[in-house]
Amino acid sequence: MVSVEAAALVIVVAAGLSIVAITRLPALPPALTQHEPFMASVVGGLTHLVRTPRLRASTVTTTMVMGASGVLLIALPLHMAAVGMPRSAAGYLWTALEIGSVATALLLGRLQTRWRPEYVVIVAAAAAGLVMTAWPLATSFVVLLLLAAATGLFEGPMLPAMFAARQQYSPESLQGRVSTTAASLRIGASALAQATAGLLVPTLGTHKALLIVALTLLTAAVLGRLAALSTKVSVHA
Repeated sequence: MVSVEAAALVIVVAAGLSIVAITRLPALPPALTQHEPFMASVVGGLTHLVRTPRLRASTVTTTMVMGASGVLLIALPLHMAAVGMPRSAAGYLWTALEIGSVATALLLGRLQTRWRPEYVVIVAAAAAGLVMTAWPLATSFVVLLLLAAATGLFEGPMLPAMFAARQQYSPESLQGRVSTTAASLRIGASALAQATAGLLVPTLGTHKALLIVALTLLTAAVLGRLAALSTKVSVHA
């Protein structure tokens, strides 16, 4: 196991290298559009998200998925005792989850362009949720590790499809606002879910918490599909 100090040092070094890399990027020319007040810009992005069914479907689904991830951040380390591992072993599960996700995103990147991006988001959330219903049943760490990798494989197409939805269903003038607004919703959902999980997981137990995460993913898919039912669609011109 790597020590906490070593992990923190890796994060600091990575952040420093990122800053150096950013300074090497070419400067962009100033925007020619007129500056809009901050609140008006936020309202504009949020209004477009709400009024565009296909984009709304993707946003609703991914926001709830991010909330589920917030619960998982709290529950997973506590659940390690149930499979005879230290809390730090949860890091291996996150690694397996991300490896599976990246593998699918790379392998199926071209194939997923055959379907509308919001449908890819919805199906990925539902598939990952179905696999996660087996997580509380795992009696060994190895089985849980395999389930995490399988969940990542199904979840992988979601992130690229989410960005594709934002680009396809937003005019160029609104894409920046839509991206920042949607990202803020996702981060807020995760933070709220973590705070709630910190209070409830010790009471409910980690097995129930993992099941709640799985059911949240399935609910996200259902609500995303309902959000896409309207026929009024704004497309990227």
